[in-house]
Amino acid sequence: MKFTRTLYLVVGLLLCNLVNAQVPAIPTIQTLDSTCYNTSITLTASAPIDPDIEFQWFATAFSFTPLFTGNPFTSPALTVDRSYFVRSRRISTGQVSARREVVVDVSTNFTSAALTGLPNPIVDCSPIDINITFTLTAPQTQVRWFDQPTGGNYLGFGSDVTPWPVPDSTNPTTVDKTVTFYYNGYDAYGCPSQSARRAHDFLIKPEVVDITPTPLFDTICSGESFSFTSSSGVVNGSNPSTGYNYLWFDDISGTTNLHTGATYSDTRTNATTGDITEKIYLYGAIDYSDLTISSRVCFTAEADSVEVLIHPLPSDPTAVTATPNSICSGESVSLSANTSTPGATFIWYRDAAKTDTIGFGSPINSGALTNGGILPATRTLYVETFSTDGCASASTESVNVTVNPSLVLPPVALANNILVCNGDSVELAVTLGTANQYYWYDSPASGTPLDSGTTFTTPVLSNAGVANLAVIYYVEGAAVGGCRSIRTPI
Repeated sequence: MKFTRTLYLVVGLLLCNLVNAQVPAIPTIQTLDSTCYNTSITLTASAPIDPDIEFQWFATAFSFTPLFTGNPFTSPALTVDRSYFVRSRRISTGQVSARREVVVDVSTNFTSAALTGLPNPIVDCSPIDINITFTLTAPQTQVRWFDQPTGGNYLGFGSDVTPWPVPDSTNPTTVDKTVTFYYNGYDAYGCPSQSARRAHDFLIKPEVVDITPTPLFDTICSGESFSFTSSSGVVNGSNPSTGYNYLWFDDISGTTNLHTGATYSDTRTNATTGDITEKIYLYGAIDYSDLTISSRVCFTAEADSVEVLIHPLPSDPTAVTATPNSICSGESVSLSANTSTPGATFIWYRDAAKTDTIGFGSPINSGALTNGGILPATRTLYVETFSTDGCASASTESVNVTVNPSLVLPPVALANNILVCNGDSVELAVTLGTANQYYWYDSPASGTPLDSGTTFTTPVLSNAGVANLAVIYYVEGAAVGGCRSIRTPI
């Protein structure tokens, strides 16, 4: 008996476990559980893969008859929040799981409100899209645009945060074109209002034709100026209804307006040691405005550009010297300078205005420097560095040379061809002299002076011969600064 009871107990437990094993799992929901007002929702259930399992959908937690058996389940159009219930059913045994509730949120019904801050019509420029901004009324968080009041083509969306570019904004004519688009409000869930779409007009202005600047390229040295001039602007072959303007910008996006006008002239600098290329962008523009529509400035579809190549300046001259730095009138000096700019040379001038050029290079001969006065004079010579790009240094350096006066006319002796006897001496004198000092010699070109002063007494003169003997002495004048005249024979 004990054995028999134990056997039945085991069989009973096995049968119980076998039955429990047939109960299917409670399904889960894979899809979103929210929908827009007056629209249906499709719900998809899932459970462990088993071909013997089907899903039953119910209107309530306790209803007996399912709304639908299968997967997925599509509801009718909903206007209020509601719940659906789904369970798993084993087809072979009829066993079912507990029901899972699915709460469906239905958005609020609302009327699409007019956009605040949006002029009607909006003035647009051909062929450039315009970004429009406006303020939305809750619960609207977005509007969507269409080309028809119902159905039609979806054009795009926009909000007060993300402006919408207007399509169909090309107008190849010379007259205004009006285009009407339609918008509907959408809430934060992406649900549309149930009201009719609102119409909004866009006034498309004629296309502003591209213009061409000249020249397209210019090369300058740092600190120099450039000038560009635009061709005349037209609107599709017709004169614009209002004044045509020319706007020059530092980038293609038109961030900073450098100048307004047909001709743009300016300077540029380059503080580096290499070339810099700068682009300048030109747009043509017409300002359309009247009393009934908002102002709108229309630009050319694309910017024309010009380029300026800016060469750097060479370094200023250094170690500028003149050798010697003191000369007599009519003599020259050797000029030299240094620079740190590779390949650069030097230009030397006789004047600060740099109109009288001495020459190029280093070292270089200055040529004759003169002084027509009676006192020493300072002559200033000027030099600038000149690069291989043809640019001059920012500063001009100078060097001074003392030019001492020279006597143009030789001194005039008081007497000449004086006849003396053997064993006598004679006193020689200078008259009409302008020199600061006089020197007496017995040689026409060399030798040490015998004496100095306006008079000179010769040594005793002798002649052992039978014929007259000519003895020649020479006198030269010295100006202030030491420059000498030619020697005059006596």
